[in-house]
Amino acid sequence: MLHDQRDADPTAEVQETSRFPADLLVLAAELYYVANATQAQIAKRLGVSRPTVSRLLTAARRQGIV
Repeated sequence: MLHDQRDADPTAEVQETSRFPADLLVLAAELYYVANATQAQIAKRLGVSRPTVSRLLTAARRQGIV
């Protein structure tokens, strides 16, 4: 029998995973929220695009890092 989404426990905690390593999420969040670096500055430092920094920060928020 196929598992029906309606059978899922609505109170069960969902563990969200990210395609980014946790240490990278923490670093991006620290630079942004603690060091007040701009997304462009973080992108340059990490060697990624500015949109990737936005994705890192979103993933950090969703995972409860910030």
